[in-house]
Amino acid sequence: MQGYIDRLRALKAEAAGSDKDVQSQHKRGRLTAQERIDLLFDPGSFNQIDTLVTPRYESYMGGKSSRLGDGVITGFGMVQGRQVFAAAQDATVMGGSLGEM
Repeated sequence: MQGYIDRLRALKAEAAGSDKDVQSQHKRGRLTAQERIDLLFDPGSFNQIDTLVTPRYESYMGGKSSRLGDGVITGFGMVQGRQVFAAAQDATVMGGSLGEM
């Protein structure tokens, strides 16, 4: 079971932007989408939705994509004890663009 959990964590990390992209955001004085989510939600309460889905853009982007997820992080969690759903555009993944999943 731990092997499956480790693999899922690795896939989630692959779906995120690269270290270079994150550094670029920080140089511009911007937080990443995940950093903004971490500031908004009560600690440990955020549940991301569809982390490992495959994008549908491969048919018109000229081939199969190796990227998981999308340029938008969506999910739910608690903000000051109230359940909230939110979306944050992630500029480190596909420029934060929203595609079809």
